Amino acid sequence: MKESMIIYESAYKAINYLPDERLQLEAYKGLMEYGFYGIIPESENPFVNMVFVQAIPSMR
Repeated sequence: MKESMIIYESAYKAINYLPDERLQLEAYKGLMEYGFYGIIPESENPFVNMVFVQAIPSMR
């Protein structure tokens, strides 16, 4: 478990393109779980998965 992580502005911007707040929250929570606990996020929504594919490599 980590106590900190870096999320770049590009991930923030990508999340804000998601069409509703529920999907945005899902993306934020997925990135937090990956960053803090190493849990690889998956979503049923392809747009949320696109955020994960874009953001996770820069978090490693």
